[in-house]
Amino acid sequence: MNVIIVDDELHGRENLKILIEKHCPSLNVLGLASNVFEANKLIELHKPNVVFLDVAMGLIDGITYLKSLKERDFQVIIVSAYRDYAMQAMENGAFGYLLKPVLSLTLQEQIKSLENFFQEHSDAINNNKPKNGANNSSGGKIAVTHSNGYLLADITDIIRFEAHGNYTRIHLADGTVLLTSKTLKRYNDQIQSPDFFRIHKTHFVNITFVKEVLNKGNGFVVLKDGTELPIAVLKRPLFNKYMKNKPLD
Repeated sequence: MNVIIVDDELHGRENLKILIEKHCPSLNVLGLASNVFEANKLIELHKPNVVFLDVAMGLIDGITYLKSLKERDFQVIIVSAYRDYAMQAMENGAFGYLLKPVLSLTLQEQIKSLENFFQEHSDAINNNKPKNGANNSSGGKIAVTHSNGYLLADITDIIRFEAHGNYTRIHLADGTVLLTSKTLKRYNDQIQSPDFFRIHKTHFVNITFVKEVLNKGNGFVVLKDGTELPIAVLKRPLFNKYMKNKPLD
């Protein structure tokens, strides 16, 4: 996994780089940035898998920068000397949160979680649908667990599944949004309905709710509620073929 480190303090950047090189052989540090402007350049140049991002940084802090990253194809791990920003970080899509001074064991545990996450999503480009299995759902309901039990949701009422770090947001037709601890891959594996298509590593969509397909950029689907979702570059040909061959209702 290729990574960049963003921290306005030189010793913070260098210390984390040393820790990674010593304890995390699966990571390859491609660049160090002292602010978000340098970070943007490095992200554009190197297309990293992971960005380690400090919070307290000059004019634009790490959380504000994280919020600005609406569509990204990399994971963000916040690194901070303060615990106070952890909830904000997770709510805005950070994969993890490391407290300074970063301990080697804590770093290794975080990277192990990250490796598992990427392993689960490694089939996102080459395979839209998994092999059939005994626990797959082609219709009916799925159970969505929450703190007090679980909710039975009708498959036909689900507009889309959206990856959110190690969690998944489930958007229902009535406007309800459920947050579950299952990964998007788990739902992709479970649901075998021909109405669902994995258009992007973060979006698994019920195409009956698709109103329009736009050609801007690499392609977007527009849902009936007005939401625009990107189509991954390598998914676009498959998606177009799928939509053209889909029988009319």
